[in-house]
Amino acid sequence: MPIIRAAVQEGAYQRLLDTLDNVASKTEDAGVAARALACVADLLGCMAGGEGGLRSGPAANKAWAPGYLLLEKGDIAEGVRLMAKERQKWLSRPALLLRAARHYEGAEQILIRRAVMSSFQFVSIGEKKPPPQGQWVTAECPARIDMSGGWSDTPPITYEHGGAVVNVAILVDGQRPIGARARRIPEPHLCLCSTSGPRGLDLQTQMTCHSLSDMQDYCQPQAPGALLKAAFICSGTVEMTSEKPLSEQLTEKYGGGFELQTWSYLPHGSGLGTSSILAGAVMVVLYEVSGRLSDAESLIHAVLHLEQVLTTGGGWQDQVGGLIPGVKIGRSAPALPLQVTVERGSTARGVYGNDKQPSAAGLYWEDKIGTQSPTGCSAELVRSASRYHVERGCTSEQRRAVCQSLPYWRPGATGSLSVHILAAEEVHGTWL
Repeated sequence: MPIIRAAVQEGAYQRLLDTLDNVASKTEDAGVAARALACVADLLGCMAGGEGGLRSGPAANKAWAPGYLLLEKGDIAEGVRLMAKERQKWLSRPALLLRAARHYEGAEQILIRRAVMSSFQFVSIGEKKPPPQGQWVTAECPARIDMSGGWSDTPPITYEHGGAVVNVAILVDGQRPIGARARRIPEPHLCLCSTSGPRGLDLQTQMTCHSLSDMQDYCQPQAPGALLKAAFICSGTVEMTSEKPLSEQLTEKYGGGFELQTWSYLPHGSGLGTSSILAGAVMVVLYEVSGRLSDAESLIHAVLHLEQVLTTGGGWQDQVGGLIPGVKIGRSAPALPLQVTVERGSTARGVYGNDKQPSAAGLYWEDKIGTQSPTGCSAELVRSASRYHVERGCTSEQRRAVCQSLPYWRPGATGSLSVHILAAEEVHGTWL
């Protein structure tokens, strides 16, 4: 930025640092505070004058930890003050300036996460009778490909400038490749199992959480089962700050624990939105199995919140792609709190081709895509993005009666979270 370069050239960098500290400390907008700290990082980098090595790198020096902790707790003013005090020790040479810049970038990320967490106010959860112990609740989701606007959904761009992304829900090799299922169990602990990777090459991780200490690594994305643990916390199923042990919490609220299984049969790094869509599947089965109701809009914002707690960050287009059916455009305004709205696209035949033949792009909405996904797998465009079903023995008439009692069911519905109750005589069942 010209003002930063001018301040350094004129020797007025300290005045600019003080001004930026003041802005970050006094604003009530976490997004503005994050941008102010980003400018501090840029100023420190400019002060290094192109020396001192690469600016990218770790930001884990323990001297900055007290300031980070205060920012995480929401005490931005005191956190900024402690960081400014520590900064004075890192101005003597280019290498230290760059390391200080890295730590300010780390502080910026903390505040960006807090800004995005404002989306949690758009999560609305209802109550219902939970299914009996032993009954599985399953959610299966498609992958997604984005057609336009990718990266405009990522913070801070999405709340500073607004975002708009067009994407499509797809089947991969004719199947929904991402899913989760959960059930209540008598034992007061959490049994977690995750499977990832293409079939035949998939890896499975299993663990059991007996205490809150077993869940403390929920905010470390590389830790085994971190996403699943974070989902139990973000869904309100488990309270990490409670004085009650995990077993007591589970027994009092649910009469036992939970078994949660997840799977993704896509290659790691496929670019098809796997982790966010999986988070959506996990959240919806945890809500359902614990006696709560959610809608698609709430799930989109719940996943946004979960990914900030998990510290992976990320935007909103992946869960929009996998939880909302067909072709759609997601939007966010340049404002906080961050709210995502979704508009379904036309699904009439001939949008990109004529009524009988797909176009060169391989698209026509009534039936399927005859193209290749980014992983080289065959893909089908699906108008029903997710299926959400409860496995139980019942007749077809009982199944329809149960579906009609649910708030998001309607005759002929094929949308996200359409409900399918498997009849006793069925193996796969027929979509309602």
